[in-house]
Amino acid sequence: FQLFSRARRLAIRDGARRDVREFNVKQEDVYVALALMLTQSCPGLIGHNSHEVLASVGDPSPTAGRLPQHRARVRVRSGPNNAARLFTITLTRQSGFDGGDKRDQDGFE
Repeated sequence: FQLFSRARRLAIRDGARRDVREFNVKQEDVYVALALMLTQSCPGLIGHNSHEVLASVGDPSPTAGRLPQHRARVRVRSGPNNAARLFTITLTRQSGFDGGDKRDQDGFE
């Protein structure tokens, strides 16, 4: 959950709220909403039997004005027949803290 951007984490937390007036969402409810989202958008990623990172590459010199990214190709095996699925995962370093809302300073800048 912490690897998602601040905006994506906020959207997941909003999706976990039972009502627009609910502000203190339990972390367990957030994780359930996250699992549901990943199950719908990336079937086979949650509840897999095994995983293997096939390749991993980072951009040593990102384009000026762009945030550095790291990409990984992952094979997961799941189900009774141990079927393989491939996923490409992109991690992007978050931008630095700009002095705005203190909640945005989460240590991943």
